[in-house]
Amino acid sequence: MEFLYIIGAVALFLLGKGIYDRINLKKKIFKKLEAGFGRLGNEDDGSLSSVDSFFMYKCEREKDVFHIDDITSTDLDLVRFFVELNTCKSQAGVEYLYYLLNTPCFDKDELDRRERLISFFSENKEQRLKVLYILYRFGKLRRFSLFSCIELLDGYKLPGNAKNFLCIFLIAVSVAAFFFNTTFAVILLIISVIYNIVTYFMSKGELQGMLFGVQKVCLMLRASEELVKLDIPEMSSINEALKAENAKLKALKHGAFAINSEVDGSIGALITEYFNMVFHFDLIHFNIAMKNAIKHVDSLKLIFEKIGYVDSLLAVTNLRDAYETWCVPVITGQRAELSFEDLYHPELSDPVPATLSASGSVLITGSNASGKSTFLKAVALNTLFAETLHTCFAMSFRCSFFKLISSMALTDDIYSGESYYMTEIRALKRILEEDVSQIPGLYFIDEVLRGTNTVERIASSTAVLRALSFGNLLCFAATHDIELTTLLADRYENHHFDEGLDEEGNVCFDYILKSGPSVNRNAIRLLKANGYPTEITDTAEEMAVNFNKTGKWSI
Repeated sequence: MEFLYIIGAVALFLLGKGIYDRINLKKKIFKKLEAGFGRLGNEDDGSLSSVDSFFMYKCEREKDVFHIDDITSTDLDLVRFFVELNTCKSQAGVEYLYYLLNTPCFDKDELDRRERLISFFSENKEQRLKVLYILYRFGKLRRFSLFSCIELLDGYKLPGNAKNFLCIFLIAVSVAAFFFNTTFAVILLIISVIYNIVTYFMSKGELQGMLFGVQKVCLMLRASEELVKLDIPEMSSINEALKAENAKLKALKHGAFAINSEVDGSIGALITEYFNMVFHFDLIHFNIAMKNAIKHVDSLKLIFEKIGYVDSLLAVTNLRDAYETWCVPVITGQRAELSFEDLYHPELSDPVPATLSASGSVLITGSNASGKSTFLKAVALNTLFAETLHTCFAMSFRCSFFKLISSMALTDDIYSGESYYMTEIRALKRILEEDVSQIPGLYFIDEVLRGTNTVERIASSTAVLRALSFGNLLCFAATHDIELTTLLADRYENHHFDEGLDEEGNVCFDYILKSGPSVNRNAIRLLKANGYPTEITDTAEEMAVNFNKTGKWSI
């Protein structure tokens, strides 16, 4: 009897310690989430691997939906900004946020829905922390895509449970043998346990990737149920969808405790793991869960999207808190228009804001390193953010819906043997061919056709940019070719950046956008400032002055 008391006391102690550990862990997580709010993401924690899986899936199925293409994404360095934006707590959030950032929304009602939820999270700290906690427990994956795991369920061939039930049968026979022959029973039990552990790790090794994925799917389902229980009014439509899809996945949820056990160092988790080794509970439930999951893959995909959507908007809430100056954009109808006040690039540590109201296409001129390219990227990024994050880095931002395409940071393709010029004309051709009959186009071109000779560059640039100034679109182009400011004066508003000299004679820039075409050229002055021999800089300057007078080159 004393032995039973001891066992009971130990069991109660372990139970109490487990409860205490969980409560203490929850408090620590809440403090961590509260302290981390308003801080940008700054590293790849492994969750960014295959981050585009969901995006690629949607691109294949949304043929009529406009998505940011690879060239524009590279031009704007979207991956770098995504890393900073990504403070999602769940893998569904990470993957959905990537899709969200690369898919401009042309539905004002949807953008208003996003704004309501973002504002709610911003204004309700307690509810925000509860949602963050649920998503944090859902967690991320390292080097895996959760959506890819869900997709793999389609057509998956289920392994049988015969081997697992055999393991339980062997343990049952071993225990029964104690009533007949203790020595034999002990030997049989030891052999059975060893066999079960060996076969457990063999089976788990074969299923490791899929088992891990299903464990995370179970965590996703648990997170969806907990989100519904919060009963947040601003999430009512999301909650209804989650309820409907969860109802189809009862078999997957009922045994989730077995398949979803995590060895986190707690005594309870370790005991569960040892039980699984001996009795194969998690492997048995894996097969049961898989049967239900395979039947309702579409439900799992929808739950993934809903949770990812919520987590993504929490990341936007965090982004707004991280920056001092931002605004909610005003998005107008279908006519191409764009204006902003004190707009800046969010990744610059000390940006110089720009103000502009564009009634037509815009041509930006200026010296090397004066700020032309940065300005184009700032305008492009903020337009994209208006249509995705419903947040702009400016005092005010007003625009219509836009299909955003760029041709800015192109390079030679050494693998295909394609020259820079060929790469550039292909990039420009996709802009010229874009359908803007329903949604206006917004195009950004930096140093148009720089890959060819001067005469043909100016002629071709004029023709291309003129073509891009007609119709339901706006074009922002930057160039060194001053000739274009005159040739396109009737179709483009001229703005420029310029520079001056400091007390020591060095070139310095103020990065302020000014009206009109540029009148300064600084390439030769930059050579001087960087210590080039005077015979080089003097010769260059003399040639330039002579060309401006005669229109001919001579040495």
